[in-house]
Amino acid sequence: MSSFQYYSANNRDVVVKVLIVEDNVFVGMHLEDALWRLGHEVIGPVKTVEEAIALISNGDVEFSLVDVELEESLATDVAQELCDRSIPFIYVTGCDERLVRATMPEGPILSKPVSMARLRKVLQPGQRDDARKAPARNYEIEPL
Repeated sequence: MSSFQYYSANNRDVVVKVLIVEDNVFVGMHLEDALWRLGHEVIGPVKTVEEAIALISNGDVEFSLVDVELEESLATDVAQELCDRSIPFIYVTGCDERLVRATMPEGPILSKPVSMARLRKVLQPGQRDDARKAPARNYEIEPL
């Protein structure tokens, strides 16, 4: 059994709280809008490692979408904090997969740009569990 708490909205299970760690305002707004439309509660978006770790430390985050390259640094500490707390996450990045694999804690990758259909798929309960159990999984991008 997953540690997630689910509630039903529009006949589907949804994550209660998703943290967005993204320094690009427009990408953050796109992700926030997409998650909201899918019935998720959004935390953020936040732009810095410090902001993200503070929110994770509050204990409210159940899942996270993490940009790899933030304005000030890589999001390595954010990913590590999520791993340490067993909170599933997916990297949402435009970075080359080799950079992510070489510099970041292991985690699944969702390449930018991200469509609503792809977000819906990766945030389904079984897919979220896969993010925790099989973190090397990559997700292909569908055309918008």
